[in-house]
Parts: sequence; C-alpha cells; structure tokens
Amino acid sequence: PSLEIGIDELTIGNPQLKTSDVTNVDGRVEWVFGEFSDLVALSGFYKAIQDPIESILLRDPSNRGCSGICQFRTYTNTPATARLRGLELEARKTLDFVPLDLLSGFFEAISIGGNFTYIDAEVKRNPFVVSQFTGFFGITDADRAAGLERFTYYKSERRLFGQPTWIGNADVTFDHDSSGTKLTLSIFAISEVLDAVGAGNLSSNNGITSVTLDRYVDAYYQLDLTGSKTFALPGVPGEFAFKASIKNLTDTTRKVIYDQRQTVDDVRERSFRVGRDYSFAIGYTFTY
Repeated sequence: PSLEIGIDELTIGNPQLKTSDVTNVDGRVEWVFGEFSDLVALSGFYKAIQDPIESILLRDPSNRGCSGICQFRTYTNTPATARLRGLELEARKTLDFVPLDLLSGFFEAISIGGNFTYIDAEVKRNPFVVSQFTGFFGITDADRAAGLERFTYYKSERRLFGQPTWIGNADVTFDHDSSGTKLTLSIFAISEVLDAVGAGNLSSNNGITSVTLDRYVDAYYQLDLTGSKTFALPGVPGEFAFKASIKNLTDTTRKVIYDQRQTVDDVRERSFRVGRDYSFAIGYTFTY
C-alpha cells in the first residue's frame, strides 16, 4: 500500500487488472485563414471501452468511527462497456484588424484563442454494487409501489471515472518575432471529475455494514502566466532564451465532494490548495 501525505486513505494495487479494449473514432474539420494563420476548428470523437479500469473506495468495516486511516483505494475492471462521445470547438484570431496604423505591428503580435470540449461519458454500475446499496438503504415505499426491486436513488448508470463533463481553455498571447518576446496569460477550467467509485462493505456474514458514496473532485479554474525572451550577447555566437512561468497564479481552492446526486446538500470531504508553481529556465542555441 502507498499513502499520500494529507489524505487519510491507503492506495492498494490490484494484480488482477486486465487491459481494457478501446475502440476510438474521431474526426476534425478546420479552417485556417488570414496572414497569421487564424483558425476555427470543430472536432468530434466516440470511444467504446470494454471493462474500463476505475478507482473504487472501500471503508474499513472494523473502524466504524473512522479514526486515523479508515478508507482504502484500489483499482478494478468495471464489468461493462463505457461509451464516450463529445465535441470540441477551437478558435484563434490575431488582432491585426485593429485600425491603428501607429500600433499595427503591436496588435498583429496579439492573438486571442481558446477551446471548449463537451464530453458525454457514462458506464453502467456493477450490478453487485447496486445490490449492496439496495441492501443497505432498503427499498422505499415509492419504489415498492412502482413495482421496483431496488433502491432507485442510486442510479444504475454513472459518470465514467476520470472524465469531466466539460473542459475549457482560453488565452491572450503576445508573440513579437522581431523582439523575440512572447507572453501568454491563460485560463483553464474543468467540471467535476469522478475521483473514486463508492462501494458497500460486507461483514463476516455478508451483511452490509456501511457504504461509501461516489467521490468527485469539484469544478475549479486556474490562471497561468508564461513568458519567454530571446537575446544575443555581443561577441558570443548563437542565441540565448530566458523562459519563466507561474502556474495557478490565483491559487484557487480545490474541493473533494461526494456525488451531488446522492446527497441532499453538498457534502465536502476536504478542501485544499495546491499552491503556485514557479519555473525559470535559460537556454542556449548554437547553429553550425
């Protein structure tokens, strides 16, 4: 088992995992126009994954009060075929159309771009896990009156592990060739992502002692700033390049929450910050 600092759970490997078979079809149509290679593109994709590998959570049945480490994460092949389909829209435009003659070279170096991806990714739940939840919660009177034999608040389909509903990126870039200067301010945003699938815990006589709900990393965004400058030194052949970046500029809060479709209110397991990532580098290129 392995332990990640700050998280009260152990991760345990599974030597019985098998490789998932994936069928993938995708296509892209794009239009490149203008003097500075402006772009509009539309992409579509479809995937079928047989027995996808997913993360599941198990609670220690002997640690009812959940003191210390009481949860275990492992990976398993879900016995179903997961299906993903989605669309991505991408565009980029240089500001060369701004009617300012004195600053035309300046605006020609600025471009605005971005992309947005929508993903529909679901998989059927393991029938055994569905029966575990029904055994724990029982069947409501409404379910029984409708002739149903399971706990319907626990849906038979769910989000596929690791797949967001949407991803968005946008940036403003200044790329001035004659001065060797490039600067980009970008934003990245993502919807909630299934982090681990919940499961029921069996007692020694195969009774259900507790259940763990599906757990998600909540939606978040982050700002990144990157820049580079190329220059030459007198009497030194070749070219130098200085690069710097600050990732997660606003240090946004990240949250781990339980499935909002399985709880009345939003239930947060934990929240945290990942901090900023500073990077500085200098390079040298000599061509002969």
